[in-house]
Amino acid sequence: SNFDKPSGYVVIMPEKRDEFLAKTHIGDIWGIGWRLTKRMEALGIHTALAFTQKPEHTIRGYFNKSVLEIWYELQGQRVYSLNTEAKTTYASIQKTQTYTPATNNKDVLLARLLDHIERAFIKARRHDYRVGSIQIFLKTQKFTYTSTNIKLPEKVMYPFLIRPLIHAAFDRIFNPKTLYRASGCTLFDFEKAEMFQEALFSPYKETEHRLKKFYSLVDERKIT
Repeated sequence: SNFDKPSGYVVIMPEKRDEFLAKTHIGDIWGIGWRLTKRMEALGIHTALAFTQKPEHTIRGYFNKSVLEIWYELQGQRVYSLNTEAKTTYASIQKTQTYTPATNNKDVLLARLLDHIERAFIKARRHDYRVGSIQIFLKTQKFTYTSTNIKLPEKVMYPFLIRPLIHAAFDRIFNPKTLYRASGCTLFDFEKAEMFQEALFSPYKETEHRLKKFYSLVDERKIT
């Protein structure tokens, strides 16, 4: 979907398969995160094509079932049928974006990261989730990742409440001497809002009530 924006639809003919896979970095394959990327690069696997050229017994020996399933899919062997039903539950929600050219501008990177977090929270609220933990990450020009987790003192629905925590976490992973080509976030540790019990001395209580009306307008206008 990212290969041919804005249409997001690409037909790969069999004779063009290897050419396409050779242009696809291993870290850009859906389901392969930054930790897996590092492991694969250590084995000399830098592209999707190199991944598919490894024999099945090698993939089985080094990786788990989910990676083997990705290997099958890239070989053109269907593992799961297409599910057209709308998804209603999530273990995590991620938002990320690659941009060109790479940059080390702190203000630009932070602004983009905050936008990712806002969009991820919009989706979380759509499913009536409060969020307990956030991982933020930066991807370098060399396809390496730096990340950190933020454990929230109380599950929240509005990221404005935790801006100081986000800023502090960003400062921990940002290096002004490094060029970054992507940023993103992952939300997890969810709890349905209807099941949430607010702490007696919640640090967010008063501000949250004021933000609720504002964010309801954001949710109505912004679709992710």
